[in-house]
Amino acid sequence: MQTRLPQAPAALDATLWLPVTVARYWEALGAVPPQYSASGAFLVGEPYRSRPCSITGEILETYDGFFCIGPRHHNDSKFFAVSTDLTEPEFLHLISTFPPTP
Repeated sequence: MQTRLPQAPAALDATLWLPVTVARYWEALGAVPPQYSASGAFLVGEPYRSRPCSITGEILETYDGFFCIGPRHHNDSKFFAVSTDLTEPEFLHLISTFPPTP
């Protein structure tokens, strides 16, 4: 099931949270040190992509985003990945409006 995030800036309208397995979540978290990490949400990846940020207008590196609802070591937790690469300000905006709506 794909979910769309509410009230995102126009450039982020198509951003979806895609369900991922717990294994994929932990694999991404362990790949390289996260660019940003807090409360089960993190940005990860090598900063070789950049583009204008839809929040600041600056050219910034982009990363892959992940989020967990519930304790990361609990069987009932749900794990998500962002459908597109994001800048840190864009990701911070998206997680500030989490959880997504169906």
